[in-house]
Amino acid sequence: MGVYRKTKSDGGWDWYIDYRFQGRRLRERIGPNRAQALVVLQKRRVEIAEG
Repeated sequence: MGVYRKTKSDGGWDWYIDYRFQGRRLRERIGPNRAQALVVLQKRRVEIAEG
């Protein structure tokens, strides 16, 4: 599980989250805000823990 930044074709960049659920690797584009990506990742961790 983690947060990483990826460059877009227009020269900008977006933050992504990377996590596993039921043995599958999932990645989601969040947007240009790292703090928001961290919040969403924490939310996904809670959702996975709760089932």
